[in-house]
Amino acid sequence: MSVNCNAPAGQLNTIGGALKLLNPSAVNTINVSGSCTENVLIQSFDRLTLNAVNGSSINDASGGTGNVVQIEDTKDVTVQGFAINGGNIGVFCDNLSVCRLNNDTIQGTTNNNVLGNGFGVQVENSRAYLNGDTLQNNPGRGLSVINASLVFAGNVNVSNNAGEGVFVGFGAFLVLNPATIQNNGMDGVRVVDHATFRIVAGMITRNGAAGVRLDGASEAAIQGLDNPVTISGNGGNGVQLNDLSFSRFEGLPSGEAALTITGNAPNDVQCNPLYSATRGATTDIGGGSTNCPN
Repeated sequence: MSVNCNAPAGQLNTIGGALKLLNPSAVNTINVSGSCTENVLIQSFDRLTLNAVNGSSINDASGGTGNVVQIEDTKDVTVQGFAINGGNIGVFCDNLSVCRLNNDTIQGTTNNNVLGNGFGVQVENSRAYLNGDTLQNNPGRGLSVINASLVFAGNVNVSNNAGEGVFVGFGAFLVLNPATIQNNGMDGVRVVDHATFRIVAGMITRNGAAGVRLDGASEAAIQGLDNPVTISGNGGNGVQLNDLSFSRFEGLPSGEAALTITGNAPNDVQCNPLYSATRGATTDIGGGSTNCPN
């Protein structure tokens, strides 16, 4: 099915209108052209692909109170190639959905005084796969992964967001391979309350606070094994571990190290009370500074 959002009235010119014509239990593809001004709700579909033709866009129509693309109770949905602009959240993947975002640019959300989000992408109680996406210029977080969600993100760029570049919380799990997390106003990556974070390729640099911050019995694996990982030039510690958190640092053997955590202030790896723990912080961070015992 094709939608042309620039078509005149009387023709199929909205994504929402096209969704009403589909059988949610079938395999469906909508090829979208033009500039769409609407808030799209995808609910209870089995397999759906929204495919942008020639750089199509989806733009908030709610004045910042609604989510531009909201996905609920959907087994498998792909959103690929769009510029997604504005809204309270650009893409919200919720309610046990599986969401695939490919080569989208998600930007310019609104930090609403009532809702207060302004996030590029939020994944809640769901699974998501990001590939080649750019999450930028949002007043809140670039990427938020919460409430036992599982997210794999590759070739992503999360930059110039006013809040954390990436937030992982409340039992969620995130893998970055590779990713560029840069120039965000707060922490590059913040991990809280029994959440888990892993990066195996990419860079976390020039963020306003810590490169990676762990709170509340959270865990991180920072591993430059097959490809380089660099954490540098952040406004706070490179990696900061707080209450009951743990991080593993792993690089290649001496002389081949692909993990570099240097040039952060005041420490490249900082262990704060109470009872944070690390392994490899004194040996595998490319010569950076640390107050951690191991």
